[in-house]
Amino acid sequence: MSDTTTSRTPLFPDFTMVRVLDPEGKVVATGAYVHMCDRVACLDGDNTAENYHHCVLRKEMTDWGFPERIVMSEVTPPHTLEEVH
Repeated sequence: MSDTTTSRTPLFPDFTMVRVLDPEGKVVATGAYVHMCDRVACLDGDNTAENYHHCVLRKEMTDWGFPERIVMSEVTPPHTLEEVH
């Protein structure tokens, strides 16, 4: 599978693409949005809001000829997310 991105082939096709914005509105990262839980629930209701994290999967460039890395970063205030259309 190729990791090239065109207007017809998004980087992560099954994910919502987002921009991470700093408090001044500057784009600091772009990637695929992931909302994930960090716990295994034993009973219904065990997973509370603080167990969930807003994350972005993004590519990180390496040196020429080497594979790029996929990095997951958590997005926390004061940073915000903006959907890419």
